[in-house]
Amino acid sequence: MSCRSLASRIVLCALLGVVPFLAAGCKKKKQPATAAPARRQVRAAREPWPAIDLDAAGLDKEKLDQFANAVRGHGAIIRHDAVAYTWGDPGKPLDIASASKAVYSFLVLKAVEDGLIPGLDQPVVQWMPELASLNAALNHKDTRITWRHLINQTSCYGVREEPGTAFDYNDYQTGFLWMLIFEKLHHTGGTDAIRVLQEKLFNPTGAADKPSFRPMESNSKLHRLVISPLDLARFGSLFLHDGKWKGRQILSAGHVRLVREQPLPLTLPRTAGLDADMLPGAPSYGGGKNQDDHLGSYSQMWWLNKRDTAGRLLFPSAPGDAMAAIGYGGEKVLMVVPSLDLIISWNTDNFTRAPMVSIGRVQIDTVLRIFFAAVKK
Repeated sequence: MSCRSLASRIVLCALLGVVPFLAAGCKKKKQPATAAPARRQVRAAREPWPAIDLDAAGLDKEKLDQFANAVRGHGAIIRHDAVAYTWGDPGKPLDIASASKAVYSFLVLKAVEDGLIPGLDQPVVQWMPELASLNAALNHKDTRITWRHLINQTSCYGVREEPGTAFDYNDYQTGFLWMLIFEKLHHTGGTDAIRVLQEKLFNPTGAADKPSFRPMESNSKLHRLVISPLDLARFGSLFLHDGKWKGRQILSAGHVRLVREQPLPLTLPRTAGLDADMLPGAPSYGGGKNQDDHLGSYSQMWWLNKRDTAGRLLFPSAPGDAMAAIGYGGEKVLMVVPSLDLIISWNTDNFTRAPMVSIGRVQIDTVLRIFFAAVKK
């Protein structure tokens, strides 16, 4: 019955005292009762980067064009907290391979600050008791692996050395760290791992371009981080500003200094690469063991521009305070240069996938030579 027809009946029925009932029926028809909607997780509002003119940014467009043509793919240059130059589609989420390791190191450092773990020197066997069953002939060495070992690739997981005594760039170790972070430390696992990053990193920095995890083709147990060059630059900004994003402290200044200032010592040897037992079904994050040397430049899963045993900077064309998260030997790069108030972020398939100790550092420096020629001030 419509509310209009009810109006005439209200008059006729007034003497019978049923007006309240009919009026209530009309009101109910107009505004039906509904259950409260289920609450949904809401991502933080997008915070676009401001733009800056190339002259104000002190950058030369012709040389930047040459740089972008050499790198190809997609990328962005951030200067003075603003987007100065982009190429390709800088907002396109892409797999960043081992550049994601710097993000996982960030999550471990945040876990210390949030009180989830007492410190970086806590043995991780407390989170993964299964380690106690490994390598009895090696005095159960894996029970002495700490968070610090894992984020410096010195845990010697899967090789014979004692934790902390050798460097092993080892993607089984990274797979183990991934499981510790997302299946033990944060109790999420699988695709829910993105919620951890949204809470700790993406939402606080206003990430805009839908960072995500996707299952690895080689092992669906682990997931690879997919993020745009622009949003990866937001992560880099924390290391430009002592852990702050727009004045808000996201990571402590002390932990930023740890990353910037404490690379592995040149005296630390590289593993001999002799296999040791790992957990059953141990997944790799993509590669094998003993892939690279630290070159005196590795710090909490970042590469710093330090000197090797021959006295050569990792990237001779870059300032000495440059630091980078690197995937596939240079195809996926986030570089932060505090002395120049500068961030470079790119994702390409145009390079050779090679260790830093071989041609990785060379091909990165080749394009950096072009780029830094574009910096006028």
